[in-house]
Amino acid sequence: MRLRTLLLLCGLLTATICTAGSPAAVRRQAESSLQVTGSIDISVDGKVVGYTLDNPKKLPKGIVDMVARIAPHWAFEPAALGGKAVSRSRMTLQFVAKKQQDGTLTVTLRSGSFDNPSPESRPSIDRRGFHKPNYPITALQGVMVSGIVYVVVRYDRAGNLVDVDAERVDLRVIGSEAQMTRWRDVLARNTLSAVKYWKLVVPDGALPQGETHGTGRIPVAYTVDEDDTTGRPPYGRWETYIPGPQKLIPWWSATPMAATAPDTLAPGAFHDSGTGRRLLTPLDGG
Repeated sequence: MRLRTLLLLCGLLTATICTAGSPAAVRRQAESSLQVTGSIDISVDGKVVGYTLDNPKKLPKGIVDMVARIAPHWAFEPAALGGKAVSRSRMTLQFVAKKQQDGTLTVTLRSGSFDNPSPESRPSIDRRGFHKPNYPITALQGVMVSGIVYVVVRYDRAGNLVDVDAERVDLRVIGSEAQMTRWRDVLARNTLSAVKYWKLVVPDGALPQGETHGTGRIPVAYTVDEDDTTGRPPYGRWETYIPGPQKLIPWWSATPMAATAPDTLAPGAFHDSGTGRRLLTPLDGG
C-alpha cells in the first residue's frame, strides 16, 4: 500500500484541524475513504468465478492486493431457479483509512455493493421538471460548506416519493460540534425541501409482482467548486471527510439496503435497494 501517501494525507488532515482550532472529538471522527469500482462474476450457487477492477493502475497497490486476497472467498446468496450459470454484477467497494490514537494507520474494507448492471430495468430520477437544490448560502450565514446528504426514499409504482428523509450528512469541512450539527441540519432540510417534489421513472418489472412500493437512496452533493459536479474526488484518490451520525428511520431500517453503508453510491442518481446479489460472508474476509 502507498502507506507514505496515506500517512502524509492524515498528517495534513491533523494539521488542518489543529490550525482551525477544532475540538479533539471532531478530529477523532475524521477519516479518508477510497472508492473502488469494477465487476464481479458470480455462479448460480453464489461462488465468485472472477472479478475485474476498473483502472487498477490508478489504485494503490496495497488496495489491489487486498481485493485479490479477499474477493475470491466471498459467498453470495444463490440465484433464483432458472438463473444464469454465471451472472455479472457491478461492484463498488469503499476502503477507509483512519489514524488511531497511538499514531498508527488502519485501512479497512468498510462497505460494498453488488448491483444489477442493467440500468434500463431500474428506477431513475425523472429529469422532467427536476430542480437541483439551491446552495443555502443564506441559511449557512455565508459559510461555504461542502458535503453529501444521503436521502432515503419510498416510492410507488407511479414514481411518486411517498416518504423521504435524510439518513446521514457527511461534511468536508471542520468546525465545532455545534457548528457541524447546524450545518448538517441546514443541508438536510434544504435537500429534503427539494427532493420531496421529485419523481422517479419506474420501468415495468422494476417492482416485484404484488409489491406496491419500493425504496432506495439518492445522495445529493454540495460543492463550493463550480467545476466539481460529482462531489467526489477523481478515481483512485483518497477523500477526507467527517462522517455524520446515522439516523434511525423506522420505515427504512427494515429494508435490505439499510444494512449497507451509503458512501459507496454516486451522488445525483437513484440507487434502488431491491437490486444486486446479497453477500453471505463477511465483506472483509474475517
